[in-house]
Amino acid sequence: AAAAGAAATHVAALVAGSAGQLPGACAVGLRGVPCYVGVQRAEPSAAAGDATGGDSAPRFCHRFVSGTSMSAMTPLVSEPTPGATGYGCLRTAPINSVVLTGRNDTVVLSWEPGEQPQLEPRRRPATCLAAVEFPSMRPTGAAVALDVASTVLFDPATSSIITVGFLGNAAIVIHEVDSVTLRPRWRYRLPVSVAWLLHASRSAEGYLVFVGSEQPFVGTMFVVDLRRSEVFEQDPPPPIGSSRRKPRRRRLPRTMFVESLAGELPPSRQRADAGRCGSILPE
Repeated sequence: AAAAGAAATHVAALVAGSAGQLPGACAVGLRGVPCYVGVQRAEPSAAAGDATGGDSAPRFCHRFVSGTSMSAMTPLVSEPTPGATGYGCLRTAPINSVVLTGRNDTVVLSWEPGEQPQLEPRRRPATCLAAVEFPSMRPTGAAVALDVASTVLFDPATSSIITVGFLGNAAIVIHEVDSVTLRPRWRYRLPVSVAWLLHASRSAEGYLVFVGSEQPFVGTMFVVDLRRSEVFEQDPPPPIGSSRRKPRRRRLPRTMFVESLAGELPPSRQRADAGRCGSILPE
């Protein structure tokens, strides 16, 4: 029979990157054996209200699981209960991604908070990020709300969390935040709204490479240099057999496409973001 309050449903997201670096994630010494780590949806127990002061609001609860294959993943804490380590709940929405950070004992969770038009009629849609300890799910206190993102990833070259989203229908917007403190660093804008993001874990460290797929940028390459905080544009390659010269590469003006966010997020704003996104329980 399923343990009370721990009825597993499904793996909501896998850790992107070398999950084997997380302490206790997989068996030590098994070289060549893959290691997968994810967050699994789990139903809160009947005692959940008691752990949160009688609050019966809907919540989305998760725990960490790991294994050498998707079918062999097991909970890192076998019977998590509200108020104990290994079990974390959100009041606003389920987790949709989890990424590594610059510390081996933490990860960053992301989700999109539910709309609250009666409380926030003018707020734009957002993606929430929060750092938690692994595998306890205990929040570190770092949290931030950014423009809604379709992709969240970790860049080890700059120890940054990168989010990729859209600014209306006219541009791709990229946020770079510190992976440990989640304090914003940079915002990049690309003059294209439809593009492919090419990302290979090792070769792309320190860079984001986009290939445009809409006119007039079909085949145009946009490269974000995260180390130097610059954006480059390169013309599409010439057709085979064409006598056209090699593609030109140029740096786009920083004043138009790069914005520094250093010092923009005071502690009061960070607390407000944490409140908007909803606390992770237990706290």
